[in-house]
Amino acid sequence: MSVFRLINLSRADDRLIALERVMAIFALILIATSWPLWWASSSFPIIPLLPGLSSLPVAIDRLLVILLLLGLGGLLLPRRITARNWLRVVVPILFALLILLDQHRIQTWSYQFTGMLLLFACRNDKSDESVERTGTTAEKTLRLTQFFIVSIYIYSALSKLDRHFITGGGFFLTRGMLELIGVDTGILSDSQLSIATSLLPIYELLVGCLLLFRGSQRFALIGSIVLHFALLLILGPWGLRHSWGVLIWNGYFIAQNLLLFEWSPLVKNVEISGEDATDRTPVEAVRTPRGWKKRAGYVLFAALILLPATEPWGYWDHWPSWAVYTSRQERFLILVEEPYDQPLPEEITAHLSPPRPLETLRFLNVNAWSLEAKHVPTYPQSRFQLGVWRYLKERYPDLNTQVTIEDGLDRFSTDRLREVFLEDENIESLDERYWLNSHPRLTGTR
Repeated sequence: MSVFRLINLSRADDRLIALERVMAIFALILIATSWPLWWASSSFPIIPLLPGLSSLPVAIDRLLVILLLLGLGGLLLPRRITARNWLRVVVPILFALLILLDQHRIQTWSYQFTGMLLLFACRNDKSDESVERTGTTAEKTLRLTQFFIVSIYIYSALSKLDRHFITGGGFFLTRGMLELIGVDTGILSDSQLSIATSLLPIYELLVGCLLLFRGSQRFALIGSIVLHFALLLILGPWGLRHSWGVLIWNGYFIAQNLLLFEWSPLVKNVEISGEDATDRTPVEAVRTPRGWKKRAGYVLFAALILLPATEPWGYWDHWPSWAVYTSRQERFLILVEEPYDQPLPEEITAHLSPPRPLETLRFLNVNAWSLEAKHVPTYPQSRFQLGVWRYLKERYPDLNTQVTIEDGLDRFSTDRLREVFLEDENIESLDERYWLNSHPRLTGTR
């Protein structure tokens, strides 16, 4: 007998409620592990997503975070409290407002949870007492959510199926995996490492494709759990020691997939006739005309599925397109000149590489700075890195800098074209390349 039948999760609606609660718990944990990011409490630059928000005080962020924590806690309330249904919209709105104030908050998990909660908000709920139910059924919502999760695996795999990842960019994952099982990677040639590395995205793509079909979901579910356990071992404290957010997100996927793709058949949400106007059979539900909630749900689903496909052309960001553990994107490198007569700013000194012989320029490791200050990696978009450069110039006007931009790679290239910008005016003009904001918040001392 399925464990889900033992704990009464054999109905689609019950699974969706359980998944809401799991998301809320993991979101609270993920916010706690990256608290400086959400509370705006570190000196790392804050870059709004849209222009015109640079002068807003961090008190607004903190009020929104408090409301977000309350909203996530509210999702844990019993389902009979009908007010909790509004939280499926309120929580995504709060996430969106916080992202508008700092695009660094576009974390893979915050984007995913926002999309899923909005999908859930477009379904009919058992507690909905309206006769004209205008949303999707629980079974349909569960299926749409499954397709969304499948798209994450497929896009993530495709982002790594390129020459750069297979011939070197992904070696860190392969070495981490092989060394955990006792293989000395030092004796392996690059061609052997490339073969092993190519298996990683192929495996991920296979898992995603098999999760599409009910007949293969049991096998694919096991494969997905193996994948995330392996990533936990490779990236965790025993391996590459990545940030806690990466590890917790992988742990969430295990719990999520057990709820979404569990192999026991669903029991239909057949309702018994009675005095309640909402107690209708599935046949009656089919006769209900399409309503705005259903249309909104399908539009949202289409956006979640299709927008990541535009990432290679720069129309959608890397992380919301599930391009993770890959480095073929455009690189924005900040170099700082070491002055002769005064020390460098203390907040960045620890993250500057040693200068090369006969040179005074030092590379600023923005990712290490972000991990120390915000407990998350830096946002990979070049416009965000331009915002970091602007922050440094506004805070330290006498700081001499240089910017190097390395072009992104296509699937068959490993060589990058470089552009070097020496003058501040030329660096400022890079703003014309980006649709969204690259100016930091003027928040003062935090």
